[in-house]
Amino acid sequence: MIYKQGPVFYHSDFSVIVFTSYETPGRGEVPHEIGSSPHTPFNWQLLSNLNRVSGQVVKDILLLYVIVPDNITLADCATPDVLKRFTIREMPLRRWIPERDRT
Repeated sequence: MIYKQGPVFYHSDFSVIVFTSYETPGRGEVPHEIGSSPHTPFNWQLLSNLNRVSGQVVKDILLLYVIVPDNITLADCATPDVLKRFTIREMPLRRWIPERDRT
């Protein structure tokens, strides 16, 4: 969850799902030590469930893609400076609410 001032002062506006992506399509997984991990496959049923839950708690969904550069190594991950080499892409998903979105 993302907070403007912290959870005590403000509830988050988003439910965030973070995905790992790669510069070269089909590159596969990076070594587990870099941060890849087994996860539940993302599908329409999961998205539908997340949309329903997010709607009940009045949050928008934010899909966040962390794009791993091709030339990254495990040794590069020893310092926080490696974060400058990653690219972040975000895709907000909004629910259609008839009362709000009807024209």
